[in-house]
Amino acid sequence: MKRSIALQLAYIKIGFKSAIQYRVNFIGGVIGLLLHSLLAAVGGIVLIDRFGGVVGWELGQIMFMFGLTRIQSGFIYSVFRGVVRWEGQVREGWVDRYLVRPRGILAQASGADFDIAGLGPIIAGVGLIIYGVVLSPPDLTWWLVPWLLIVMVSGTMIQLAIVMVIGSSAFYNVRMGSATNAAERSQWQMNLFPASAYSTVVQTLVTIGLPWAFMAFYPAHLVYGVASDELFGEPVLYLAPVAGLAAFLIGAWSWRRGIRSYQGMGGV
Repeated sequence: MKRSIALQLAYIKIGFKSAIQYRVNFIGGVIGLLLHSLLAAVGGIVLIDRFGGVVGWELGQIMFMFGLTRIQSGFIYSVFRGVVRWEGQVREGWVDRYLVRPRGILAQASGADFDIAGLGPIIAGVGLIIYGVVLSPPDLTWWLVPWLLIVMVSGTMIQLAIVMVIGSSAFYNVRMGSATNAAERSQWQMNLFPASAYSTVVQTLVTIGLPWAFMAFYPAHLVYGVASDELFGEPVLYLAPVAGLAAFLIGAWSWRRGIRSYQGMGGV
């Protein structure tokens, strides 16, 4: 585990140094994804402000939640970019090279395609959180910062797990990149509004099926002292770490299953 983490950090360091050598691409990539996140937020702000909130959630609280998910997405886009575009790595034969190296494939795949442009959503997320806190100050408690750090990690694990499940299918069908993009677009569009704004079917889907609601919606109940969720009850508000770990274990199982079935580019 320590060696995998050290390898991942080394990849990030190399990727960062490589990115800043091409300053135009570096700045353009970061600004592009920054604007992408901010424009999505602006659309939500205009709509939410028009109606004065959404199912009891204030504009500031919603932007706070959306900011959390943007930071999580930024880490996925940058640190785990190689997993996001796993289809391309399989098609280009990189997996065959990973298999003969004395390190885990996930660690190698994650760092091999580090993209500094992921800073864009992270910067946007930090800005949206500040904006949300100014509009709707949360309850200041001793556990607020540790809880937010836990939520950041667990939410990133949820996104990574979904990407891993989709990516593992590339071991059988190398044309799955569109599914990854569709999942990413659906995730940030769904997280732009509170889960309680959707139907019971959709709330169940984003709680049990694709647990996007645990990325920010349920944890934000505790941050803002909002009453418990009517559909699933109060216990679900504390389950973000459990949901993140469970999702990651499912993703890791799917990943290992795909690796065992892989027979080289000629067998895909």
